[in-house]
Amino acid sequence: MNKLLPILLVVVLSGCSFFSSEYACSSLGKNDYGYYLKITSSEIIQESKNYTDTYKIDSETSNKISASFISSTGVKYVAEFDKRLLRLHMTGYISDNEYGHIGTHECREL
Repeated sequence: MNKLLPILLVVVLSGCSFFSSEYACSSLGKNDYGYYLKITSSEIIQESKNYTDTYKIDSETSNKISASFISSTGVKYVAEFDKRLLRLHMTGYISDNEYGHIGTHECREL
């Protein structure tokens, strides 16, 4: 049994590639932390008092996660999460040539 347990543990843990991280975020410099993020292996879920948005992850490096979603009005929103600085940068794209910076949020792990 002692020889079988390590083998079973490796088999079980090798199937656990799913991860999830949760953060409380604040508008940069405001220190209010009423905004929440959950990052999974495929999406970033952004939640505040008034809404919840789900962004699909487009790309990921060791330092940054980029994700996007298109609203019902056709605006493309892009979220970039800096893993080292724990900062979330939000941008909205009305067209290829027209965009606006929505904000930068500083985050802390929950």
